[in-house]
Amino acid sequence: MSWSQAVYLFEAGDFDSAARQAHAAIAGGLDSRESRQLYAESLAYSGQLTRAEQALKYVAEHFSALPSTYFLLGKIYLIWGDSERAEQAISKAFGAGGKDDEALFQLGNLRLKQGSVPRAIEILKEYLQRHPDDPEALTRYAVALLDAGRVDEAEAVLRQLLLVEPDSRLGLFTLALLAQQREDSAVAAALFDRFLDVEPENTEVLSQRATLAETQHDTPAAIRFRRRLAALIPNSLQNRYRLGQLLVDSNLDDEAVAIFHQLAKDHPELGQPYVQLGYIEIRRNRHTAAIRMLEEAMKRMPDNAEVPTMIGFTSLALKEDTRAVEFFKKAQRLDPKNVNILFTLGEVQHRIGLFQDAVRTFQSILTLQPSHTAALNFLGYMYAEKGVRLEEAERMLKKALNSEPANAYYLDSLGWVYFKKGKLKLAIEYLDRASRILSDPVIYEHLGDVHAAMGSIDEARHSYQKSLEKIDSSSVQDKLRNLPSTIRR
Repeated sequence: MSWSQAVYLFEAGDFDSAARQAHAAIAGGLDSRESRQLYAESLAYSGQLTRAEQALKYVAEHFSALPSTYFLLGKIYLIWGDSERAEQAISKAFGAGGKDDEALFQLGNLRLKQGSVPRAIEILKEYLQRHPDDPEALTRYAVALLDAGRVDEAEAVLRQLLLVEPDSRLGLFTLALLAQQREDSAVAAALFDRFLDVEPENTEVLSQRATLAETQHDTPAAIRFRRRLAALIPNSLQNRYRLGQLLVDSNLDDEAVAIFHQLAKDHPELGQPYVQLGYIEIRRNRHTAAIRMLEEAMKRMPDNAEVPTMIGFTSLALKEDTRAVEFFKKAQRLDPKNVNILFTLGEVQHRIGLFQDAVRTFQSILTLQPSHTAALNFLGYMYAEKGVRLEEAERMLKKALNSEPANAYYLDSLGWVYFKKGKLKLAIEYLDRASRILSDPVIYEHLGDVHAAMGSIDEARHSYQKSLEKIDSSSVQDKLRNLPSTIRR
């Protein structure tokens, strides 16, 4: 009676009661492989795994165990995370003629989770030989191959997965990433787009797709994807900021301004939104407004040399050279080895008559970069203009010309040094070479000055006229008018 009740209760799904009746049947003398197996299975399915393990081991030790005995033992060990004993039990099940492939798959999956990748690959490959179109197994197998660094094999498995399950998100996403690694951006974009057809609101893939569009220089597409992201994650600082930058790049300034103003409001501690707003104002030729934005940025980014540099250039646009010098100095203090900042500072200092300050600035550049040809030329030309330190100026300009022998500006500067030293034939030689390379009003003016000093009035007049053809200059017009009408004897 107990045995029939146990079978009935087991089939009805009342495993706890089935276990009690099966145990009663065994105690009543019905001690067989079947009764022991039913007892063990009832314990297992009712969640009494420790007792179930003991019961199954009893069956295996005292009877000719069924494959299902070992499979159930293996599944219990899988639940416990004991892959070693699980594999032993499942192997015995297959050795006994069992065909519970689900246990094999679960074992492979457990091996993968535990980091035993080579064994996981073997087990999953064996499972797929029986079930080649199982999408979950193909997925796990591809992951195992990737973990093992077998990328080409993994890619083939993932393509097989997409044949079985075309909308497999893992397959689409992973193949897209692999295509990106190969720098095959067109294939990656197509795979990401297929993924987004399946799951259009996946923010990770939208972000990947937007970044890919940027690397492809497809700014309109990047903006579309970043707008979709902004709708899904409106508080994402990174996405909103990048969207604003892309809008600036596309001259969509009004939308960009709205984004950066909102970012500045939402994150008052950040300076970068003000930098972008300042840049937009510069582009709109609203330089005073730009400086206001950039000063706000500088309050929040006191250690960033870019901001005072931008204010310096914007001040130059307003013809406020003194203020420009102030901000270029601030930038230089923050980034003392930045020769670009130093060079601009030296140029402006020279322009507003701060000769000694400009000299020190260019000397700083040459301390950092002794072969900086533009600095060698600028400082050498400054000395020539003043008629001071001409030997040093000559050495610097020759050094610059050793690096760039066809640079017309450097040739002009050295010619001007020779003029100031009274070496007029050498001056003509270098200035003439410069004029053949570059048609420049200053070079022609210098040629005119040297020819005039040599008494070559016709040549001087010709050079001054060529200078005036390039740019109208009152000083050159005065020199032309003051030329004598006849050649000096």
